Amino acid sequence: MSSAKQVPISWLDYFITPKCYNKLFVDRQLESECLKAIISKFLGYLIILGSILVKVPQILKIVKANSAEGLSLVGIVLELIAVSGTLAYSYANNFPFSSYGEAAFMTFQQIIIMYLVVLYGQNFRTAVIYTSVYGVALGYLMSPQVPLHLLTLLQASVVALIVFSRLSQALTNYQNSGTGQLSFVTVFLQFAGSSVRILTSLHETGDPMTIFMFVMSSFTNAILLGQIIKYWNGPGNNTNVAVVGCVDGAADGVAIGGDSHSVGVNNNNNKGKGKKVN
Repeated sequence: MSSAKQVPISWLDYFITPKCYNKLFVDRQLESECLKAIISKFLGYLIILGSILVKVPQILKIVKANSAEGLSLVGIVLELIAVSGTLAYSYANNFPFSSYGEAAFMTFQQIIIMYLVVLYGQNFRTAVIYTSVYGVALGYLMSPQVPLHLLTLLQASVVALIVFSRLSQALTNYQNSGTGQLSFVTVFLQFAGSSVRILTSLHETGDPMTIFMFVMSSFTNAILLGQIIKYWNGPGNNTNVAVVGCVDGAADGVAIGGDSHSVGVNNNNNKGKGKKVN
C-alpha cells in the first residue's frame, strides 16, 4: 500500500514529483511512468543548459570582427519573434520550465545579436531603438494583460516563421552552392535539441501545437544539415565547425534568411571585410 507520507524533496522537486519520489524511494516501486517523467525532466534541463551559451560564439565573432557581414537582419528578427512567441505561450500556459526554458536564454542572446547587427549595419541610435521597441513588446507578451488566444495565434505563426526562415536559408545555400558560415555543430545541436523536444513535449505538455512546432523545426534543421554535408568541400562553402574553448561545446550561431535580405556590415575602417573570423 502506498505511503501517505510526503517527503520533503527540495532541489529534487525540479526532477521528480512528490508522488514519484514516494513510489521510487519510500514504497520501493519501480513504475515506468515515473521513470519516463524523470528522463524527460533530465533531458529538458540538459537542453536548457546547452542553450545558455549556444549563441555566445556568434556574439563574440561579431564583436571581434567589428562586423556583422553576411548576417540577415530579417532572418534574425524572424527567429527572435519565433522563440519569443514560444516563451510567452509556454509561460502563459504554465508549462513546466523544463519544457521551454531554453526559449528564455535564446531570446536574450538573440536580442543581443539583433542589437549588434543593427549597430554595425546602421548606427548606435537605431540599434537602441530596435532593442528598446522589442524589449517593450516582449514585456507586453509576458504580461497577464495579453489574451491567451492572441498568444495561441502567435504560437501558431511560429511554425510558419521557422519554416520560412530556414527554407530561405536553404534556398540561399542552393543558389550559392555552399553554406557559407553555417556551423555544422550548431545546426546539428539544433536538430538534436528539437528532436528531443518532441519527446519531452509529448510527456510534459501534450500540447499539439508545441509538438508540431518541434517536428517542423527538426525537419527544416535536417535540410540544412544535409546541405552542409553535401557542400562540405564545395567552392562556396566556408563552414566553420570550430568550437570556442571557453564555451565547452557551444557552437557558432546560425545566420538565417535569404541573401536578398543579407546585411553586409563593416565598421568605418572596413575591419573584417572579406575576412573569415574564427
